[in-house]
Order: sequence, then structure tokens, then C-alpha cells
Amino acid sequence: MSTSQTEITITPDPQILQVLSYLEMKPQDSICELIDNSLDAMQASGDNSGSVISVDLPTRKEVEEGNAVIRVRDNGPGMTLAQVEDALRAGYSSKHRYGSLGLFGVGFNIATGKLGRTTTLVTARADDDFAVKVELDLVNLRKSGNFKVLATKIEKPKGLSHGTLAEVSQPWAANNQNAGFMLKLVSIGRPKLLDHLGRIYATTLRSKKIKLLIADSQVTPFEHCIWDDSRYVEHAKWGKIYAVHRFHERVVYSYRRCAECGCIITEGEDRCPDVNCRSVSTVTQQERISGWVGIQRYGDSSHYGIDLIRNGRAIRLLEKAAFFDFEDPINGDPIHDYPIDQNEGRIVGELHFDHVPVDPAKQNFERSSPEWRRAIEYLRGSSSLQPERPGADANRSPVFMLYQGYRKVRGPGRRSMAMGKWEPGRTEARLLSRDDTDALKRRFDAREPGFYDDSEWWKLVELADQKPVAGLIKCGECHLESPEGSEECLHCGEIFEGKLCINGDCGITIPKSAINCPHCASNQVPEVRSPWLCEVCGQTNSADNVKCTNCEHPRGSINPLSRDGLHAYSEQDDSLSITPLTVTLASGAESSPISVKVFIVDRQLIKYDRSGSSRSLPSVRIIDSDIEIYIDPSHPLFEKSEVALDEQVSFEAAGYLYTYYQSLASNPEHSISNLASQILSKFYRNSLGSSDVENELGELFNSVRQKLSVSIGNEGADVYLNLSKDEQTSIVSEIVKAGHDLAELPKIRDSGNFVLFLRAQGLIEVFKIYPKLFFDGNVWDITYANFREFSSDGDGAIQAQIRREYGSLLEIAAVYLEKGVRDSHESAIAKAASRLLSAKIGT
Repeated sequence: MSTSQTEITITPDPQILQVLSYLEMKPQDSICELIDNSLDAMQASGDNSGSVISVDLPTRKEVEEGNAVIRVRDNGPGMTLAQVEDALRAGYSSKHRYGSLGLFGVGFNIATGKLGRTTTLVTARADDDFAVKVELDLVNLRKSGNFKVLATKIEKPKGLSHGTLAEVSQPWAANNQNAGFMLKLVSIGRPKLLDHLGRIYATTLRSKKIKLLIADSQVTPFEHCIWDDSRYVEHAKWGKIYAVHRFHERVVYSYRRCAECGCIITEGEDRCPDVNCRSVSTVTQQERISGWVGIQRYGDSSHYGIDLIRNGRAIRLLEKAAFFDFEDPINGDPIHDYPIDQNEGRIVGELHFDHVPVDPAKQNFERSSPEWRRAIEYLRGSSSLQPERPGADANRSPVFMLYQGYRKVRGPGRRSMAMGKWEPGRTEARLLSRDDTDALKRRFDAREPGFYDDSEWWKLVELADQKPVAGLIKCGECHLESPEGSEECLHCGEIFEGKLCINGDCGITIPKSAINCPHCASNQVPEVRSPWLCEVCGQTNSADNVKCTNCEHPRGSINPLSRDGLHAYSEQDDSLSITPLTVTLASGAESSPISVKVFIVDRQLIKYDRSGSSRSLPSVRIIDSDIEIYIDPSHPLFEKSEVALDEQVSFEAAGYLYTYYQSLASNPEHSISNLASQILSKFYRNSLGSSDVENELGELFNSVRQKLSVSIGNEGADVYLNLSKDEQTSIVSEIVKAGHDLAELPKIRDSGNFVLFLRAQGLIEVFKIYPKLFFDGNVWDITYANFREFSSDGDGAIQAQIRREYGSLLEIAAVYLEKGVRDSHESAIAKAASRLLSAKIGT
């Protein structure tokens, strides 16, 4: 189609010019302004299912060189030419005071003006056969003084049937007051920006209708850790006070407003009071509040307060002053209501104030506005929250009621809805420690059943009210618990406090208080001359015998299968030892770390029985603070049956874990063979025939690291900044292991040589953030940069396909490098991925 141009006027209000010149804005909020415009368009269209907003940020190098471009793209409905003209005019009148977050209004102008000199807008609608493109060059606009720009009708970019693309380019030079603003934004780093956007747009993203991406990473919405709606405390005056109070579209105030100029029309008037308007067209305005206020499952010195949201974007996070501070109506003195009994608070919430005006930069609500005052009064009342203060007796607001029930924690249990635990020797439960609470919170963040919902948390509330009947002691053999004071384990019969039966023909260890032996019925009153017990075979011998009548070992001989006996003729094998050993249990949780020390003995492990017989053992396991496994490599199990030593170690360790986690016995996946297989694959991969595959995969990733360390160029610091905290920590650890001083870290980081210390998963992180560093001969000889196309989902179609294919192969290779292969099928998959990737590595 032929292009056509239309001149549009974007003259701003004179007052707005000054606002745009002086208003402050945080760098991360400038991205929010661009996202807001996409959200507004999507929400205005009604059904926004399947909507995608994609944000692409430049690198530090691109910003420093002045060729950076920030792109925010969506697949929303797009705009008409008239809407584009209205949208780009930076006006802010009372008439659209209650509209959306502001389709390219004041906030958009502030954000784009701070980020760069040039803003380009491309938008298309499904019913049109063209797109509209507008470019705003702020320097040229100021020089011309007429604030007129050209809107050009162009052919729709390939794949852009509907949606909008906003680009900001040419970051300001050093002589401009906004110099460095874009650099501050990209210096935040992708992980922190993902967390920030997940916090700001949490309520919008939870609906799962709209997906927000930073490059290829999806933003995950933040979740408050609150008690279930069904939980409550009993209050002497107010009865049941539930932990969460919800309201939907609650009308706080209604009035009429002029449909033309926005003036308020008082009761009894039938037209606009403005003499310059006098319109009879009116609209009824209702101020509505939606959301919830509730109780966090744990107290915190800073993480409490209420999030205040306007049209899907959180304007204030954890607002405290508006709800927990009050001005004395008599003398004007400030009154701090909460928290006052402890240093921690737990009242939280999410409230939608869509009708309350915000400042132009959307950093705060207009707190002097009547809309703000009415909303706050509805939620926290017109008195102090403290019940003894004047006017509090008439307060029934949601925050006031929560305050009465949850003002302070008097102790663990249901009375205060606080978790606790019992400890030996204590007469009452104690509150959970910060470490205990943090461990629960991590499981909530991981969305574990019972911890994401509050069922496991609630058990700790209820148990705090139930004093244990007696203390418990743990058996060293089966690791189950018995009542304190027990002389033997109720589960396996292991003797806690015992003595030997004095009957020489019995010799069994029996409970200490036993008067008669439960095995031979012998009276346990000792004779003056006691028989002796052979430590080797357990045979009881008369006092006159100098050798054991069973095994013929001299009296006083050390049992060769005891720790002292085994240490005398064994050496530790570090290649078979595992520290720490952890496995994934049948429940999905990780086992507690244990230390497995393996020793090779230089003689047979002979077990003598009291019957006079003996047999050789392949291995012996001794359990104390560590697990010690002693192996006789000459045993027929290893020489004739060809069982590998690491297989025996795996089964010994698995046997211990199976018994220790006996509570999982009802789960069919909890078996010694499954645990042993997991230990083998995780710690002894070579025993599964995977050494060739492992070497091949290792060479692949070494080649990728070497190539990437060259292609990364001056972008090293930028790439490092956008890695996750875990990867950064791993890099530092590997650098130290390699013998480098930590003082060298800045040099290694900035040069890009840190990639030589990246784990395989770390390379995948870099690939997801900076795919261009891997193609076009940088790592792989695959064309990538020339396939730039725009599609409705905000991505280059061919580039996206290339990223998916190579990203999948890279992830397959990383998985098998980390965990090894368990069978020929997995070996074939790992080799195929490795060879496909290796074949394309440039020379």
C-alpha cells in the first residue's frame, strides 16, 4: 500500500510543561508507565485472555554507546489515528480524572522524556489494513515550538495484525538533566526487575489472562502469605474475628458530576453550576473499593501494611501511615496505633482505589483529595484504632476489627493465632524462631502443598495449645521416638538403658530395671564371681575361662567388627565417600544431608555367632554422627558376582535412609532400590556407563564457554549483573577454587571471563537473556540477527523458533551433565543433543 501522512497536534497543557520538567520518577517506574499503556488498552477491550506484553531492555554497552532501544510491545486492540492524537497529548483534566492509568498521558510523557530523546509508536487494529506510526523527537519538537508531528499510515509489519509497539531510543547525553537515567534502569538487573514487576502488577497477573515478559522470562506475581479466610480468633467483646475481610465493589460514596466539564452537582441542582458550561448532562459517580485486608501468618518488623492499587498497578506498597497513624482531633497530636505492643506487625492487604486520583508520576495518591479521605475513613474509621481512645466505641471499620483481634501476640496458640513449639523441660510452648518462620516461608514461596495453603502452618498453631503428655527420646537404631524414661524402644526393642543377663548361657542385654531376664527368666541378682562376655561373638564365658569357648578369642579381645576393631585394619577411600549426601524422597522433599565415609579393609569381615558358626560379610555399616561403611573388596560378592563397590555403598546408604524415613513406607516409591538408584546416578555416574557421555557433554560446555568469553566483548558487566544471585555466588566460589583473589573479580567480570566459571545452568541463563551472543558465528554458525520480524505476540517469529530449538537442546545437555544417564535411552538423547550443538560451533 502507499503511505500517507497526517499532521497531528500534541500541544500539552502549559502547566504540564512545568510538571514534565521537574517531576521525579524512579527508573523502574518508567517501565511501569509504558506497561500501563498496554494494560489500559487491553482492559478497555473487554476480553483480554491470551494478552501478552513483552519488554525488551538494552545492554549497558548499548546505552553507553548511545544506540540503545527500549521496546514495550503488546498484542492488544491497537489504536485509531484519532486515539493516537488524543493519547499523545499530555493533558490532565478533571474530566478524565477517573479513567484508566492514562493512555500515554502525563506519566508516559515523563517516562519517555526521561529515558531518551526519541519515542516511536507503531499501532494497528484488526479491522484496518494499515498501521499508524508516529515519531516524537523531543529536541526537534522544542526547537520547532509548534508541537506538531506526522502520523504516517504504513503497511502493517509482518505478524502485527493488532497491537502496539512503543520504542524509546537515543538515551540522553551527559549535558542533559536526565543523562544516565536509562543506564540506571538497565543497571537494576533482570532478577530484581522481575521481582519488582511481579510485586507491582501482582493482582493483574494472578488472573492469568495477561502475560508479562522481560525478554523470555515471565513475570511471576507476588503472593501475600496470609491465613485462610476460615481462620478466626475469639474476642471477649466482638466474638469471632476472622483473619481475612474481603469486599467486592463496595460503594463508599455516590454523587453526580457534569458529563461535560466534570464539576460536582450538588443535591437539588439539575444542571452544571459552572456558568461557562451549564450542561444538563450528568453522570452518577460511585466510589467503589475492592480487595481484602487480613493477617499475615508471621510478624515482621517491616513487611506489613496494605498495598494500594489503581487499575491493576500498585501505587503504594505496604502503606502504613494512612492506616496505622492517626491525628488527635482535639489537639492535632499524632497518634501511632500499630504496632505499639511489639516491634512487629502482621496486618496486610490489597485494596483497589481505582477512583482515587494519583499524582502525575503515579508515585502516590492525592492524599488531600476527598476521594482519598473517604476511602481511608471507610477502611480504618474516623477514630484511633485503640479502643480506649475517644470515638473508638463507634468504630466498626475492617481495619479496626482486625486490630482488636490481632493487635498483639500474647503467646502461641489459637488465642493469638500464632505458631509455637514445645521443647523438653518447658512448661509452655514458645513462639517459633525467625529461622523456623523463614523455613516455612521458603516452602510457601515454593508453592508446596500444606505450606502454600495454611494447613501445615495451622497445625503449629493448634499444637501450641496441646501440651505433650511426656517428653520423647529418639532411638539410635530405628530413629523413631518413645516416651522419655523408657528403657527400651517401643518400636524396635533397642535397649536405651540396659545390662547383660547374668546367665552365662543367655548373655542378652536386657532393660536395666529388669529383675528377671525376659529371655531365660534368670534372676538378675549378681553373684560375687561374674562370667565374662566375649566381645567378638557375644558368647558368655565362665569366670575361669581365659579363652572364649565359642570362637577361641582370648578374654578382652576387641570385636573386629566394632569401630575400634575396624579402624585397625582399614583406610578411608575418598573416591567412594560422599559428603554431603542428599536425595529426593518419595514425598518430593529433599532428605537431610548426611556424611557417608567409606573404608576399605585389608582382611575378611568375619561375623561370629554364639552358635559357633561364622560367615564373611561384604560390608559393615556403623551409624553415629556419620555413617561409616567398611568394605571387603575380596568378598565373592564383588569378585564373582561383579557387584561394584559404589553399588554396595549406595545400597548400604539407601538402607539407612529407608529406615530413617520409615514414615514414608506406605508410599510405593519409598524403597531401598529406588533410593540406591538415585544415589548411584547422582554420585557415581561412571558406574552407570555414562563416562563417555559425561566427557562429551563436558567438552561441549567447555567449548561454549570459550567461544562465549570472546563474543561477550564489552558486555561482560551487563551480563553478570543480570544473572541470578545463585549463579553469581557460584561464579565467585569457582573463581576462588581456581586460585584467584577476590580482588580480581571486577576485572574478570568486566572482561567477560567470568563465563569460564559458569555452571551449565548458568550458561542457559545467559542464553535466555542474551541469545544474540550465541549466534551469527559467536558460538554457533547460525544466522540470527537478520531474521528480525514483528509478530503479534511481541517476538520475532523465526528468531523465537531458533531460540526454542537451541535452548531446548542446551537444557537437555545440561540436565544429563548434572544428573548423568540411567539407561541407554537417556544416553542416546544426551549424545544426540551434544552432537547437534557441537556440529554448529564455529571454528
